[in-house]
Amino acid sequence: MAELVKLYITPPQGVGGVPEFNRALREAMIGYYEIVNSPTEAEIVHCSGLASVPCDLFTSHGVPSPGEPSYDAVHRSLLLAERVVAVSNYTAQKLRSAFVFPGLDVQVIHGSVTLHQVTPAEPKWLKDGAPLALWYKTNLVGVNADAADRFADLAVACPDVQFACAVWPSWRKKPQNVHVTGWLDRQEYLNLLAASNVYLCMGVEDYPLSVIEAMALGVPTLFYADSGTSELNPPGAPFKTLEEAVRGLWQCLSLRPKPVRPKFRHMVSAYQALYHQIWLEKQKQKPAASIIITCHNLKDYIARSVQSALNQTVPCEVILIDDGSTDGSIQQLGRMIEDVVLIRNDKPVGPARARNLGVEHASADFIVPLDGDDWIEPDFVEQLLKVARESPSIGVVAP
Repeated sequence: MAELVKLYITPPQGVGGVPEFNRALREAMIGYYEIVNSPTEAEIVHCSGLASVPCDLFTSHGVPSPGEPSYDAVHRSLLLAERVVAVSNYTAQKLRSAFVFPGLDVQVIHGSVTLHQVTPAEPKWLKDGAPLALWYKTNLVGVNADAADRFADLAVACPDVQFACAVWPSWRKKPQNVHVTGWLDRQEYLNLLAASNVYLCMGVEDYPLSVIEAMALGVPTLFYADSGTSELNPPGAPFKTLEEAVRGLWQCLSLRPKPVRPKFRHMVSAYQALYHQIWLEKQKQKPAASIIITCHNLKDYIARSVQSALNQTVPCEVILIDDGSTDGSIQQLGRMIEDVVLIRNDKPVGPARARNLGVEHASADFIVPLDGDDWIEPDFVEQLLKVARESPSIGVVAP
């Protein structure tokens, strides 16, 4: 069996959404790639947040304003990258507007995170019966400074609500209904978030993972309207003015939405497909065809189907769509899973939609659909391609 491709993803450092994204993505790729800690050891280099070395892929989590210290760093990152991914359409639009130079093509893969065991822990400092509104930013640099002022104004306007934050702006007097938590480790933060009645997203956020976490825990969000948060469509209320924020806060306090599971697996699948494309380009072996296999509860057949696709006489990309299987179908593949692009749906969407999802991730010019309980002869794709290439006017070839 071939060795795993060596993949570098920026190691998580510090606290916040970007380090948590990097941690979660690195963990998700274990078993599919060999994760290395130095870009010089890697065959695929993925820089996330900022790039300090040439990289195959750069993920931008936000775009600072001109004049901010990190603005030039983002610009350098774009110049160092072969491909650019943004965590939201909002971020992609800002990148295209702020940095105009030839060849800047931005792909959007919406960000997400995973949650470990969370136990709601009502803090001892919370007043009896008081609702809790949490805003958690560990620094007040850049747009966070404006957000801090909005947070302070809202706390003054709502004395019956208990507010909590990590840091308090030194230029404002702290009201009695505000508690400053200081820095919390991730588990402490998640437990506090789960115990909160509302999460506050007070500033211009590109695609805040904290809101995704709040959605996963069933905590409504009050969020600033002119930002990428709107793409998440969180249960809660948007605002622009203080008056709208006050009304929105009380609206959020009346809600307790059902948890919305983050689409973390979709994000992982999208990055796996992108890594696979990068690897194929590096090997200069663009596949002759993309074989798209759909599977829903086919554990007795799927291994033979995948093996037949991998055994083709021409180089093929094999994309397997696990359409919400519950019978352990994927476990039947063993080490074969390393040689396919696996996309998993949490719930079945049907073979047509599942196949279309595979087409979106395909890198070949020719698509070969294959049901997971069927298998093909080794020269199957070769024979189809022969007909297709000899007659370019033909759109569909079937055996």
